[in-house]
Amino acid sequence: MSISNAQQSKVVTLDNFFNHETKKNKNENEIRFHYTWEDQTLNGYSILGNIFKENGFQIKNLDSGPTLSSLKGTDVYIIVDPDNTKETPNPNYINKHHIHAITKWVKAGGILVLLANDSANTNLTQLNVLAKNFGINFSNKSRNMVKGKNYETGTVNIPQGNEVFTASKNSI
Repeated sequence: MSISNAQQSKVVTLDNFFNHETKKNKNENEIRFHYTWEDQTLNGYSILGNIFKENGFQIKNLDSGPTLSSLKGTDVYIIVDPDNTKETPNPNYINKHHIHAITKWVKAGGILVLLANDSANTNLTQLNVLAKNFGINFSNKSRNMVKGKNYETGTVNIPQGNEVFTASKNSI
């Protein structure tokens, strides 16, 4: 399914369970941040959420562990950067019940998007247990690491005419 062919009834759900980082705001209240639809900083997914909405999707969050029931009505489920103990004192790990539900949901037609950070800042162990059900393995080798705000070092050049990224161009 291409994003341009999306219909109003399509729902994209962002995991807020495996990635559930918090920080204190200026009032010392704990707030969610990092890879959320609501976060409008470079750490957030507000721009991505707006792209989905502009293309007819509804965006939702899943704040609990995925089950067949909680994934019902979701067309696309995004799991990004599952927490490790460096990021969250008590991370929610992907377990066999989650894997079973997600795998069954995908086999029924759901689209699963898995995104990982570098190995020091994500839980690749459990993510890979899930990913192997779909022939995917995230390695712990980092490439094009960005130091500070030197974003050019993270550039991945994609040649024009690539069959996946058909309109690729350098825009940095």
